[in-house]
Order: sequence, then structure tokens, then C-alpha cells
Amino acid sequence: MAFVSQIEASRRSSSRIGDSSIVVTQSFKESTNAQELSVRVTSSLLGKAGLKIGDSVDVLHDPDEELWMISVMPGGLKITGKEGAPTGLIRYTLKDGHARFTDEKEHLPIRKSSIDESLKVSMGQIIFKLN
Repeated sequence: MAFVSQIEASRRSSSRIGDSSIVVTQSFKESTNAQELSVRVTSSLLGKAGLKIGDSVDVLHDPDEELWMISVMPGGLKITGKEGAPTGLIRYTLKDGHARFTDEKEHLPIRKSSIDESLKVSMGQIIFKLN
């Protein structure tokens, strides 16, 4: 006999993140006339990297390899969210020099999910590819 959790399946399908461990969204915020990048990461993946809500990190992009990295950085961007929530959020306003999916706001929002087979997790660091 094997018991299968019904809660896990319910949370996954209703989650903003779906079945991926990381979802990155570029959006346009009318109120500030600015574009934002939001990186939503499952709490379980954050935990594997020794990260939690409230920690400070940097979001890095390697355009040659099309890789992204979340890495601990004192004084960096805060991972926000509620304790016990299924995901943590890193959000920032896009400025010149920031990696982005498009420069044309009429194509926004654009949402991309992680290719979970590409995940490389170590203490304080998560490297991933997006679809």
C-alpha cells in the first residue's frame, strides 16, 4: 500500500509557479511606467541552497550560455514572501544594462519557466536555464 498526498497536487496546480522550480516574469507596471523582473522560486529549492525568505541575493545572467544564477549577496535584493509560503519572490525594476526578454512593452508580460534538469544547486547559489 502507498499513500499519495492530495495536498501536494492541489498546491502545485494552483500555484503561480506551476510545476517548475523557478518562474521568471518580465512585466510592465503602469503605475510607475517601468518594467520589472520577478523571479519566483519554490521554498523547497531555496532550502536546498540554504536560502530563505528575508535573505539578500543577487540575480546574475550569462548571455553566452543563457544561464541565470541566484547567489547570496549581503545588501542585495531581498527574497520576499510569507513564512511557510510555497514560493519566495525576488523582484526588481529593470534599468539599462539589465537582462530582459524584450525591449517592447506591448509584448509584456512574458513568463518563462526553469528547465529543472538544468538546475545546479550549491550552498548559497542556484544556477538554472529558462525555456
